[in-house]
Amino acid sequence: MEDAAKTLWSLNRADGNHIVPGKQIPDGLVQVLHATKENSQRVSYAREEFMEAFGPSVEHVLHLRVMEKDRILIMARTIAQDAAFAPRVVRQSCREWNEIRDIGNGQSLVRSVVFAEPAAAYETMTEYVLDLFPHEYERALAMRKDDMVVGSLEWENYLHRFMLTLGVACSRHYFAFFNKILGDVQDRPHMYSF
Repeated sequence: MEDAAKTLWSLNRADGNHIVPGKQIPDGLVQVLHATKENSQRVSYAREEFMEAFGPSVEHVLHLRVMEKDRILIMARTIAQDAAFAPRVVRQSCREWNEIRDIGNGQSLVRSVVFAEPAAAYETMTEYVLDLFPHEYERALAMRKDDMVVGSLEWENYLHRFMLTLGVACSRHYFAFFNKILGDVQDRPHMYSF
């Protein structure tokens, strides 16, 4: 259970910059602004700066780890505005909840739920994807059937399925990366905390 918790804590960058397996340098700057550890709880508040496809991305993320008798909970939430920093445009925020349970024989079950919360309200999938994921919109457009009319109900349903498929692919990629880091945690446990 602890190895899985160390993996999630590191994957979420709750301790700041951490060179993960396969990378020579950090892919961004993560600065821990506040951290506490009391009994079974640990809190980390970090500022993350990364370069995304659409430009620089800055996030403030609150991390919480709670150890219980039969499980470990690790949560993260982006903070839209922090009074200590200049106001910024927030297009989407996220909440993440992870539960790690020991299921015996040295194995753990990790359950994860991630909620993406757009800052704006959208009437259609087209508006949503165009605003938040323009590169994915272009991919969906290029992959559609020739006779599909953009803006039609068929298009909206297709775009919805396209984004769901992307979400599944992202989840698979995330857990493949999780397994890679987990292997490193098990090989070098002294390099990781939780």
